[in-house]
Parts: sequence; structure tokens; C-alpha cells
Amino acid sequence: MKKILLSLISFVIGHLLVVFTFTRKDIILCITLIIFWFAVLVPVLSFQYSKRILKNVKRVWLYVLWHSLVIALSYLVFVITEGESYLYALIIFIWSGFWGALGAILNKSKKEEF
Repeated sequence: MKKILLSLISFVIGHLLVVFTFTRKDIILCITLIIFWFAVLVPVLSFQYSKRILKNVKRVWLYVLWHSLVIALSYLVFVITEGESYLYALIIFIWSGFWGALGAILNKSKKEEF
């Protein structure tokens, strides 16, 4: 249950941030929030999800892909009509997947040490 709940929390955080950003007039604040979301929140959420939540899960890689998809959809749901938004969503998916895979690999290497 925690696996799905954290993914939904990641979706809500990302979606609220995107909605807040696109409804504001201050461009500096918007750019800062998007950079913060992309550079800090997405890696932290993805890494912690795969490292802490997916400790004793058999299909870790499916959940890593699921979480990456959910984070990418949190951006894509609001801006689905724009043409380049699919490319941005793909970049977010790959970025989130990278950090999720890194957390899963580090988690797996710690299991093998014991």
C-alpha cells in the first residue's frame, strides 16, 4: 500500500507545483519552482521511493518505472495540449527513472553485502 501511496503523493506534489507555476504571472518565480522541482524534488522522491519503500519488493524495476511514469504524468496532465510537452514529459520520465534506478541499485548492493 505504501508503494502506491507515495506514488500518488509524488503525483499530487508535482501536479500542484505545475498548476501553481502555470497560473502565476511572475516568470522568475515560475522558473525557480520548475528548476527546484526538476533538480531537487524529482531526484529526492524517486531515490527515496526506490531505496526505502521498495526494500523487500520482488518487482522493484516495475515500481521504479511506475513511479517515473506517475511523476511524468503529473507534469503532462496539465499541459497535454502543448506540442513540446510530450518531450518534456519524456525527459522527466528518464530523469526520474535514473534516480529511481540508482536507489534500487544501491539498495540491492547493500542486500548483497549481508
